[in-house]
Amino acid sequence: TYESVLASSPVVGPDWVFLSSSYNVGSAVLRLDDKGGYEQVWKDRSIGLQFSNGVLVDGKIYAVDGTSDRAGAVIGIDPASGKSLFRSDLDWDEEVMFNGAKRTINMSIGEGSLLWVDDGFLCLGDNGHLLSLDITPEGVKVVARSWLFRANQSWTPLALSRGLLYVCQNRPERFGDKAPRLLCYDLRR
Repeated sequence: TYESVLASSPVVGPDWVFLSSSYNVGSAVLRLDDKGGYEQVWKDRSIGLQFSNGVLVDGKIYAVDGTSDRAGAVIGIDPASGKSLFRSDLDWDEEVMFNGAKRTINMSIGEGSLLWVDDGFLCLGDNGHLLSLDITPEGVKVVARSWLFRANQSWTPLALSRGLLYVCQNRPERFGDKAPRLLCYDLRR
């Protein structure tokens, strides 16, 4: 594959590593062997993380499987077998003002990113939506959603430090006048 994105960081387990690349390259788990080498445990070309890092929680990997021009999905993977636990496309309609007229557009998380926080997940969609998600091995439920900014290519991973959530808007707003910026939200209770 000549065109691919290797922006996803590996997920490291007790004696294995999960690697992923988009555009039909796929994902794999490699296990360390006794001689310092590795063996391929499984490979699946249908799972390809573009900008999202996988998150290991309670022995399962959760991530956003999305590439350009395609809606993103939250996925769950059993790293031991490569078995897909679930795949949930997250999309919804948003009403926007464009050239003085209301317009309804379909949105999704696209090439979004996940962040595990104490009581669940946060997901930044690639169009500036922040979602609070409840993810289990059985699937995903959207707890809350907010449109932080109306700009695409929001691929920078979320960062959380001492209760402060940092979100990067990489491009100017499409339906507004905000320039690229770093935003900080206070999540402390």
